[in-house]
Amino acid sequence: MDWQDFYTRCKKKYSNDRNLLFMIEKFEKVYEDEHFGSNERFRNLFYSSNKMCRKTFFNFKKYAVEFYEWLYEQGRVTLEQKELVSSLTYEDVMSSEEIDRYYFKSLHDVMSLIDSAQSRLKENCDISILKTVSVLSWYDYSMEAMIDLKKDNLNKNRNSIIYSGAETIVEEEYMSILSDYAEQKSYISSAGKVFYYVPSSRLLRTNRSEQVNPNIIYQNIKKLNSVLGEYFGKNISLVSLRNNGEFYRIYTYNINHQGDYSFTAWHKVMYQKWKDKYNFDSDK
Repeated sequence: MDWQDFYTRCKKKYSNDRNLLFMIEKFEKVYEDEHFGSNERFRNLFYSSNKMCRKTFFNFKKYAVEFYEWLYEQGRVTLEQKELVSSLTYEDVMSSEEIDRYYFKSLHDVMSLIDSAQSRLKENCDISILKTVSVLSWYDYSMEAMIDLKKDNLNKNRNSIIYSGAETIVEEEYMSILSDYAEQKSYISSAGKVFYYVPSSRLLRTNRSEQVNPNIIYQNIKKLNSVLGEYFGKNISLVSLRNNGEFYRIYTYNINHQGDYSFTAWHKVMYQKWKDKYNFDSDK
């Protein structure tokens, strides 16, 4: 089987699968690349399709395995590279893509990214709300808890949030973000228009309501992500930020106390990939 056979067979059999056709086209573009057979190159081809479903992955992998068999016979890849294709799992690919797009080395990087995106936002967006929900998610607050929080739950003197009988210690830099937002009377939109918050005891509120609706938060995140994805290759996800914050605290705890956390299989894979992505173990 040569390249044209591989390409033609895939296009014919899976003509209705746009993600798969996209992958085939990516293969065609890099086929003559001298690094085509490298492990990293192959993995990146999969990462480029961040919405690939499990079925598409296995359809593509089946033909990729055949093609790498042919490459091996032609002496273009090593036995190790050929076997990598056979051993690659859906979880390997998608968890790495998820780390690349939705996870960060630190909360500071999240705040910096939001600041960088602000000038590119064309739609009305409340940056203060975006930063606040990002901080709260990092410190493991659910949407329900965030919406329920009151300004009085913030204890600036202790750099903490006291809520539902528990106290969460927050780094001073991020406590300032929460406290400043709590005291804010208004915000300026990307178009330069001033919006005044409705007076409220709630931490999260808008210019129209004393208590923010989850849809408003998700709408703001969607607007932000349209810019982040286009210019920075990143996205904000509240669920991922909660996991990200947990990974960061676990790593910090393990470094300081040589402790050990119990993981689910998924968390174990994601935690290790997050550490590998940001070279945490090299910092020891």
